[in-house]
Amino acid sequence: MAHPIERLRWAARHDGDGPRLAGLQAVRALAGFAGDPAGLVTACRRLVQRQPAMAPVWWAAARMLVTPDPPFAEAATAESSLVDDRTGVAVAHQLDALLPDGGTALVVGPPWYSGDALVGRGDIVILAADTPAGYGLARALQSADVDALSVPDAGVGAAAAHVDLVIIDATAVSAEGVIAASGARAAAAVARAAGRPILVGAGAGTVLPTRLWEALRSALDAAGDSWDAEFEFVPLDLVDTIAGPSGALAAVRASARADCPVAPELLRPLT
Repeated sequence: MAHPIERLRWAARHDGDGPRLAGLQAVRALAGFAGDPAGLVTACRRLVQRQPAMAPVWWAAARMLVTPDPPFAEAATAESSLVDDRTGVAVAHQLDALLPDGGTALVVGPPWYSGDALVGRGDIVILAADTPAGYGLARALQSADVDALSVPDAGVGAAAAHVDLVIIDATAVSAEGVIAASGARAAAAVARAAGRPILVGAGAGTVLPTRLWEALRSALDAAGDSWDAEFEFVPLDLVDTIAGPSGALAAVRASARADCPVAPELLRPLT
């Protein structure tokens, strides 16, 4: 069995797997520090510093730090929430409700939660934004027998104005807005102006309480120029519906379903 420090390093390095897998890796790495309170604090801070955009990492860290239960038990509960996440089912139901046969959807960023639902709808056309985060998505969907086309950066706005639905998967959610792959804000703003619905997939652990959200935003702001970032902020008033583990809700209602405590150890500046 790997040493806890090795598992922690592995979890910190794997930042391209999306929020759900990032959360799972964090939970499993942090479980190795269950008998070392001081080491657990350091490990939690190191993980959120390495992957600040991934709310499930903050969620896992906060739960491990504040739990009144034995840390091993809390880690098991958190892992089950991520493994059993049914957000993809909620997204699929929304696609059935919002997209007619032959309808067209624009997908911006990796479909961490919506991928299975997209593959399950063989009667629609997917326009995949060919942004850095979504590079190769059209080809991946085509290989799964999905009618998909790649849309260059310059065409994302035009696509958002003409599709039946814009789909964005979030890495973090709050009452203020969501964090998603770069390009999502522009697509959502154009879609809103054109009267097109915007659906956000946001799985277990993505909704954070206000103080943790503020810490996440501060960490992202400190990472560099916003116009050159991998992830960006999308205001909540640009989102119609958020599909999550318990189903789909209006964006304002879904943003209130935070289910983790606020860990003071995560609120100090990450240095």
